Amino acid sequence: MAGRVRITAIMWERVNLSLTVSADFAPERKVEFSIVDGEREFGVHTELVAPGEYLLKINVTNFVDRKQVPNGTWRFVPSVDGVPGAAADFDLDDIEKLDEWSRAYLYDGNKSSYVVAFGISDEEHPVLLMRTYALARAGGGGAAAAPVGLKTRLRRKALTGKRRTAIINNWYRICRRLFPPPGNRILFASEMRSGLEGNLLRIRDRMVERGLDSKYTFAYSFRVPNQSPDHVTWKGTLQLIKLFASSDIVLVDDYVSLLEPLELAPETKIIQVWHAGSGFKSIGYSRFGNYGSPKL
Repeated sequence: MAGRVRITAIMWERVNLSLTVSADFAPERKVEFSIVDGEREFGVHTELVAPGEYLLKINVTNFVDRKQVPNGTWRFVPSVDGVPGAAADFDLDDIEKLDEWSRAYLYDGNKSSYVVAFGISDEEHPVLLMRTYALARAGGGGAAAAPVGLKTRLRRKALTGKRRTAIINNWYRICRRLFPPPGNRILFASEMRSGLEGNLLRIRDRMVERGLDSKYTFAYSFRVPNQSPDHVTWKGTLQLIKLFASSDIVLVDDYVSLLEPLELAPETKIIQVWHAGSGFKSIGYSRFGNYGSPKL
């Protein structure tokens, strides 16, 4: 093992964390790093970038099982040919930089926060620590929500999780058999707009200009759950599932929540038409912590 393993630099690119490690392992040895908190241990992507220098890479929001790095106090521990060594330390002369390298991401309407904070252990030979916290507070700070009746609470509980997913997919399979796609039906769907606008409108208009409306049939679904939750009823959801089942091509211009639990037939083509050609736009995890960031 090396005499000293030291984190020399910490870098961020949005939610992607990179750490430079200095260690004098022999180049022919197999070196892998993990983050360790007690009995919990997770492997970290490790690259040898130069003799005696390694690069560790972590996407803090999509780390294990598509979830963030779990809450904990983590040490960076090397393993050489399968044998674990001492945790990496940090130059105490640079300790003031750790605050600059820590991150706090607000999301979910500022009701939730995910924190990645760096510090030093309180030991005779201190090592670098990465503390991660997922924090949340109840409510949104505005007017109190109207009380929910017992009947509504029971209905919501019954239609969540696995049971809801089973109902959705069973209905989809029934509709797929009863209303199979004709081979030329295109569904324009959005949960960001209440009508045909933006990229979806431009695509439809261009198809009409080219005379393709004689070759294809068009179907539409527009609903905005965040702005008008009362309009997103089970009747409307079942109707949208029927449209998914009976369409050959589905064009969407942003996130459509129903596509997450729905097990679509492999023949169905889903096309995301939201463009992101400008530097100030961001997609998916790259939006995390920015204005309007959704839940993880």
